[in-house]
Amino acid sequence: MSPRPPEAGAAARLVVRCGNAPGVRVTLGDRRRPDEDTVAFSVRLRGEGLSAKVDDVGLWVWDEDRLPDFFDGLAADVRGWSGERRWTGHRLALSAVFAPGGRVGLTWTVRPRLPAGASWEAALTTWLDAGRQTADLAAGLRGFLGRPYGAA
Repeated sequence: MSPRPPEAGAAARLVVRCGNAPGVRVTLGDRRRPDEDTVAFSVRLRGEGLSAKVDDVGLWVWDEDRLPDFFDGLAADVRGWSGERRWTGHRLALSAVFAPGGRVGLTWTVRPRLPAGASWEAALTTWLDAGRQTADLAAGLRGFLGRPYGAA
């Protein structure tokens, strides 16, 4: 099956900036639809002394733990939670903690697919205000991913 073009109306990229450190950011881009069941994209982490990019992060419609649902859950819990929440995919993992003062720390970890015996990973934490910023991020992610996760 040939790749599908990006959907009209889908955001070209999604940038998550750290509220207290504007140079720290995570960018989701290069969105494509390899087939009707898959959305693939790149994730780039940037911060002081760090630049890492992983291509071909894939989400499938049949995934049990859906990335948009993870973000929707964070946005819904504006009063916070205890412990750490996690979402794990093939090349991207996320963990979220709720900190005093209504802040959410999101740690983004990327791992490329490499030949056997070779590996690396990079992690970056962005801090957002619970409520509006997490809700905006959840909506932005659905807009970036397009169907079947959100607006097309």
